[in-house]
Amino acid sequence: MGYSLFSDYNLVFGNRYGLSGSQIFIMPPKVIANFTNLVATGISLWITSALFDGFSFDTTEALLITTVLLTLINIFVKPIIYY
Repeated sequence: MGYSLFSDYNLVFGNRYGLSGSQIFIMPPKVIANFTNLVATGISLWITSALFDGFSFDTTEALLITTVLLTLINIFVKPIIYY
């Protein structure tokens, strides 16, 4: 179909008309991990704002911007701390 998951969790994109081996795009695991981190951060911020009165977002855009900023900080600061 459009994509399939393999055991190493890499997404392989193609089309239904068939592609040769050199035309298949394999997403790196880091991209998938960063996207998962983005989604998890957004959901956790949304749940936190729903549970606690002192922590809230006025608009959905504020939630999205905060999610992206925290994810970018997590992507770039974590390697600095580990090395």
